Amino acid sequence: MKPSSAALLRATRVIIGTCFWLAVAWWGSHLLTETRGQETDTLDQLITYVSSQGMSVEVELPHAHFLELGDAVYIETPSTKPGAPPKLVWVGELEALLDDEGNERPQFFGAATRAKLRIHDRRLVQLHENASARLRLVPDAFVWVLDTLLTDENLPLLAREWNDTMLRHREEIFRRLTPIARDVIRDVEATVQESLDDFLERHRKEISALTRVLQEEIDEKKIKNLFEEEILPLGEEKFRPIFAAISKEVWEKLPLWSFSWRLAYEALPLTENDYVLAAWTRFAEREMRPLMLKRMDDIVAATKEVGQEALSNSQVRAQIRLLFLRLTGHPTFHSVAQSFLKEVFLDNGRFHERMLRHVRSPGVLQALSASSAHIEPMLRRMGDIVFGSRQDGITREFTRVLRAQILRKDRRRFVLRSGTNPETQLPAGRRLPVTIEWENPK
Repeated sequence: MKPSSAALLRATRVIIGTCFWLAVAWWGSHLLTETRGQETDTLDQLITYVSSQGMSVEVELPHAHFLELGDAVYIETPSTKPGAPPKLVWVGELEALLDDEGNERPQFFGAATRAKLRIHDRRLVQLHENASARLRLVPDAFVWVLDTLLTDENLPLLAREWNDTMLRHREEIFRRLTPIARDVIRDVEATVQESLDDFLERHRKEISALTRVLQEEIDEKKIKNLFEEEILPLGEEKFRPIFAAISKEVWEKLPLWSFSWRLAYEALPLTENDYVLAAWTRFAEREMRPLMLKRMDDIVAATKEVGQEALSNSQVRAQIRLLFLRLTGHPTFHSVAQSFLKEVFLDNGRFHERMLRHVRSPGVLQALSASSAHIEPMLRRMGDIVFGSRQDGITREFTRVLRAQILRKDRRRFVLRSGTNPETQLPAGRRLPVTIEWENPK
């Protein structure tokens, strides 16, 4: 009996449908398991996924910290490059929060000192007796964002873009923007000069306290020895030729005979006692002052040389750096600096008016418009390096910033350390100690 055409058509549809869905399943599994840029065996990876056996590891934090189910778990693996830091391989996630007795808490997130980590494949993690863990946290700081975006790989690329643009269009850009920058700096200086006296008067107590801090920190004996041993010899070496030349010229013009007669006359009774002093004062004003002014350029040059060589001295730099750090590290200095920025710039209406006048100036708008023709393409290329492009997608670093700072994801992750003794295994029921650290991407 021959099969009817309807049955044959139905069997054909079943065969075609089965082949189609098998192809879809294979293609979907390939997308899920493929590694970008590498050849993969989809079947082997599916078998590995199905046959993998998970395990749980309990950890204990030094103090209660906010945790959330699903926080990623990584393990450190040695890098193949000599001297490179260890690589981090994702192996699991936070499975449960535990109470003080070790029981699972029915919460998705919360503050806890104990937690259970789920390792998806125990073959990837070999924990030994001295194993430990770290909880790495992402700080809410702009510095972290900059460190994440400006990596060691893209910084040279950004510098190259800047250098190329400046070499091609530097003269035109500086010719247009230099007058604007000069006027802005002048207005900033004028604002500081106008506000400085009133600011110092309002904060006289704080500034007096900073002066006392400097006086307490200065070791007068050490400063005196430093001046006598390091700075004074430099001054003698630089100024000796100048003063010798001035002394020679003064000696040549010194009226010894006239001073001798005046000294003899002053010694007589009933004469003025300052007769010689008055003559010396007139000589100094008429003869010595012009000689000093004539040598003023040499004196200024020698002073600069002494200052430069003194600042290049390691002991002098160390003393100045120590005083500066102690001053800037004092809480009063921070308070005064914040008050200065707030009162002189942020809350100063006159300063705001000056800046708005620059921003709205037709000359400024014209200069910025002309310069942007060269600067904007450079900034766009820099943005592609840091953030990504339409062709290549967003960068891994920008993705990290978006997830951590915008979506508030991946802000915590556990990093496991296997331990240094491979001959021992982690005892059953032992909790790994956790240290808490802030992430530093570099």
